[in-house]
Amino acid sequence: MRPKLKRYGTKLISLFLSSALLLSAVACSTGGDSSLSDIPSNSSAKGRYVEEEFSLPGGDGNIPLSLDQTGDKLRLTSSEGIFDSSDNGKTWEKVAFEAEAPETFSSPAAWGTDGSAVFTTSDDSGKSRYWLMDKSRKKRELVLNLPENETFTDGVLLSGSDDKSGAPEDSSEDSASSAAETSVASGSSAVPENSIQKFSFLHDGSLLGLDQNGVLYHIDPETGSFLHTLEATGTYNQYIDFVLTTDTLLVRSYDGVDLFHLTDWTLKERDSVLEDFLNSSRQSTGNPEATVQTNVSSSGNVFLTGDILLFSDRQDDSIYLCSQNGVYRHILGGSSIEQVINGALNTLSDPTFHVQKILKLSDDSFTLLGWNETDESHKLLNYLYDPNMSAVPEKELKAYAFSDSTELRQAIAMYQKANPDIYINLELALSGSDAMTVSDALRTLNTNIMAGKGPDVIFLDGMPVQNYLQKGLLTEIGDLVKEVEDSDGLFENILSAYKTDEGYYAVPTRFVLPILDADKESLSSVHDLASLADAVDKLRKEHPDQKSVTGLTDAASLLKALYPANSPAWFQTDGTLKQDALSEFLQQAKRIFDTNLPDEDGGDPQDGLGYASVSFGKNGMAMGTELTSGNSLISLENFSSIGGLPSLVSVNDKMQNYGYAPQPGQAGNVFLPAGVVGINAKSSQQEEAKTFVKFLLSSEVQAIDQGLGMPVNKKTFEQLCQVKDSSLGGIAVISSDSSYSINLTFRKPTEEEYDALRETVEGLEIPATQDTIILDAVLQSGQAYLEGKLELNDAVQEILKKVALYLSE
Repeated sequence: MRPKLKRYGTKLISLFLSSALLLSAVACSTGGDSSLSDIPSNSSAKGRYVEEEFSLPGGDGNIPLSLDQTGDKLRLTSSEGIFDSSDNGKTWEKVAFEAEAPETFSSPAAWGTDGSAVFTTSDDSGKSRYWLMDKSRKKRELVLNLPENETFTDGVLLSGSDDKSGAPEDSSEDSASSAAETSVASGSSAVPENSIQKFSFLHDGSLLGLDQNGVLYHIDPETGSFLHTLEATGTYNQYIDFVLTTDTLLVRSYDGVDLFHLTDWTLKERDSVLEDFLNSSRQSTGNPEATVQTNVSSSGNVFLTGDILLFSDRQDDSIYLCSQNGVYRHILGGSSIEQVINGALNTLSDPTFHVQKILKLSDDSFTLLGWNETDESHKLLNYLYDPNMSAVPEKELKAYAFSDSTELRQAIAMYQKANPDIYINLELALSGSDAMTVSDALRTLNTNIMAGKGPDVIFLDGMPVQNYLQKGLLTEIGDLVKEVEDSDGLFENILSAYKTDEGYYAVPTRFVLPILDADKESLSSVHDLASLADAVDKLRKEHPDQKSVTGLTDAASLLKALYPANSPAWFQTDGTLKQDALSEFLQQAKRIFDTNLPDEDGGDPQDGLGYASVSFGKNGMAMGTELTSGNSLISLENFSSIGGLPSLVSVNDKMQNYGYAPQPGQAGNVFLPAGVVGINAKSSQQEEAKTFVKFLLSSEVQAIDQGLGMPVNKKTFEQLCQVKDSSLGGIAVISSDSSYSINLTFRKPTEEEYDALRETVEGLEIPATQDTIILDAVLQSGQAYLEGKLELNDAVQEILKKVALYLSE
């Protein structure tokens, strides 16, 4: 049996997920030849592709299933029927079919150039049925004898069964909970059927079909027999996509692209230029699987997309590649790959936008169907070449950050789409592509700023913000803050994190709330770090066999979880650390660490630690999973997304008599500033920089809810609290020994629960210290102390010396 990658099938997901884009096997990587930082400045060249968004036909609930070309028309197959466009997608007309044609479709579907079609429907039991429709629109069933689905044979499959025989003792029904829950015994569900994920017609009218096992079949449409069966070789032995030219079939696996002659189906030599381009994606992530991801739509249909999507132009046999960096063209056997569309200047660079299908049209334009994660909607984009537009934007705004984030990338993509004459050139100091350390990055940044060569906009997360304020390196931006405050409202308590007597020089665009989620008795008894340690000790005595009280089984994880709510108490006015406060922190952290795990004679602390959890919330933001799985009795988490509240209240329903509160520590009502931004006082583009920072605070950008932090924009905060029941998601918890599993569907929080969150946010007062170098010093020496490798005083002195040296530089 071939090695398999775990996949989540349509039937499994549809039982407990309803969010429109919940499952990603891997995250998108930039891949290929990066174009995000290679745009030349002051170029006088003319001509580039310009993006325009077109409306999709049908109502709001219409779900696109496939986009194809039939003759000189675009054809969209959707949940509401079939639509044609004669103007590249600007307008659509519904196609009227005879009564014999299908009324409903499910993915996949494909159309031949002569108007013939193959499509999939589901019967009452959920089993896939395949149909052929000829150009005269007469249909007949296509019976395919596919082998068993091998992608589910290694795991437990969840079903809707009410059997709870395999559940642990604490999984009793919670009558007060409105969150749906089921538990099923291992092996109580059948393996789902194997089905075709993608169809395509060949020139002679025969079919190609790729199944869930990653096997490609050449299908006789008359009989349904397999004329040729193609199986991948290599690490995973699975094909993931295929593309056709006039005489060549390109079939992509995790290990590269196999080329087959369509005349005799023999294997050609691989294209080395194409292989090098695709390999760069795997090398950039260090993950051989990083070139494919699976997105699950709200209809339950599975769309295969990737960080690099292959498509072809059968008119000239060109191969095209679409990635976040743009669209590239390659001639098989050629020596180069040329960039046709620069993704850095349009929606393609948005990491929350997922390309599902892209076509090159006869007028050399491109039409693209994709999924936008932020507003959970399908998008139809057209790229038309404008010979009169500057090949590159006339203005360049330089931005600087320690590390990448989805929110930042998406905000830049949105800004550039709205401002095509400005290019945001983002420099990532700690990209991992070199040996740059935090100290090196700070020294280089400071040197460049003082020399007048620094960035225009600085994202200050992880940096010594107070140092930049004291040295006068940032521009006062109170005017733009007031504009957003007047239009949308802002959480002043959050925005004032770095406010001085002179005004706003650096502002958080988001914030994170460190919380303690625990049983209400423990929650009421905890008011600082020492009482938190007392509560952990009490729970350990009450539950001596519990493998972990907090779920944080190593010293570094525990210190990171405790750092935000305690670090503000350590600093003196000159930036140095208070020895007594730091010593108290380490002592209480060690108390928690020592009682968190059972005594040595209790067995291996990692043995049986909870369960393999698969969680899905709004944009994947699920909270409380360790509690549900039995991995912990309390949870120290960072509340970074309003989309996490449905999971949090649902888990607390399940646990019974649980609640959450801001994490108690040496400081109270603490929040962690995120997306902190400032403008270089020496920038020559002050107005452009202010416009960009104002855009970051706008409701449009603040609506991005990917987990970097909750919005500081009050208007957006309220909008994100208005969730639909269909977008809440759920959690699957599978025991490590496959003895039982639990399904939990998240419920919509009540108005009172949203009011409580809002009240908590409005009561936050103290920003946590987020200086990376100080955090690293505490983690390194603190971990050694917690693990018994250093005495307390030695650990404290090490930290004090490291911080003093850092501050003196």
